[in-house]
Amino acid sequence: MGLSEGTRETVRDLRLIGGQHGRLSSLGAGGAPFPDAGPGFGSIPDAAVLDFPGVPSIRVRIDGCLKDTVVVEEVISFVVPRRDTTAVVEAVLAGRARLRRDVGSRWNAVRALLMTPFARSNVSLDAVLVVPIPGRASYEQLVPVPPPGGGWLTSVPAEV
Repeated sequence: MGLSEGTRETVRDLRLIGGQHGRLSSLGAGGAPFPDAGPGFGSIPDAAVLDFPGVPSIRVRIDGCLKDTVVVEEVISFVVPRRDTTAVVEAVLAGRARLRRDVGSRWNAVRALLMTPFARSNVSLDAVLVVPIPGRASYEQLVPVPPPGGGWLTSVPAEV
């Protein structure tokens, strides 16, 4: 089954952005050649997966329902509406992602107290990766413990 014009346009835009940042992408449609794209992904019509290898690694799952998934460093997932998919990828590749401490949670304070002696990274245990989209709201996702992408994630600037 072929891809719709909207999905093909998104793929073209993402590849253009990748090229502008020196990141060549590989493409799989309908789940191939990425068997780990997710259960049942191969049967989803009008779906594609683009991988942007490098630092940070980015995988984009384009779904026919117009809600796409941008996965950074294999574990930080943002589910975004199609209109923002390319903007999220461009912001990460351009270095506009920021880390923010999520200080509003008691659980995070307890977790930090318990885990700090064991942490080997200078990334806070209560960190949130923030991807700002100009003219729109930012996308935010908790950074899992232990944080992925050691070198890249520790180089992401903190939000001021």
